[in-house]
Amino acid sequence: MLTGGVATRLLVSLSGVDAGSLEHCASVADELDRLRVPLSLLVNPLPEQSAVGWVRFRRSTGDALVLNGFGRSPVFVPQQRRARRKPSLPAHEAGLRLIATVASLEVRGLVTDCFALLDETVSLGTMTALRRHGFTVCADANGVHDLKTGTHWRGRVRRIGQRAEFAMIPRRAELVRITVDAADLARHPYRWALFDAVEDALRDGAIPGTYAEVRVPPLRRASGHGPRSSPR
Repeated sequence: MLTGGVATRLLVSLSGVDAGSLEHCASVADELDRLRVPLSLLVNPLPEQSAVGWVRFRRSTGDALVLNGFGRSPVFVPQQRRARRKPSLPAHEAGLRLIATVASLEVRGLVTDCFALLDETVSLGTMTALRRHGFTVCADANGVHDLKTGTHWRGRVRRIGQRAEFAMIPRRAELVRITVDAADLARHPYRWALFDAVEDALRDGAIPGTYAEVRVPPLRRASGHGPRSSPR
């Protein structure tokens, strides 16, 4: 899958990791390892201590750590309503929130320069605050921003799980973005849907990576996938 001669990137993210979902998260991560597909771990500013060790381990294997918003529980906004919402958080308020959320992560030994708010469009004020506080990547509902160069890669999020909406991935999208909540991994139909979506993207030639790597030109990984049955 090429867009203007540039390979499409596949970004798979996982949010909501906690003690109750760790076993399922580990199982899914192992299967994605077999497919050579890394995860972007969307971590809240106050992650459960039981999950911190696993997140650190997964980061050491090549997964990315991404700050998932400002710490308030995300509100799911249907696709058709997102386009009508105007992001308005000013830079000063966003900066104050960032100071608190970054401190919460750092006391747990977690540091990142990637930020995500996948259910909304991030305001210009938020992006200004992110730059000021050393963040280099910002992902929102419509794409991913390189905060150093101003480059914007287009690609809406395809959500897998009980909050999912049917979303076709454009064949010429710059990014194929798939996200799932850890709580949904316990339900086999959602696991199957996740693996099916990932394998479809791989068969179309998408190059797997993470949000932390999106600023770097993609390098095709050694093939780790081929004809197979989804793990069920």
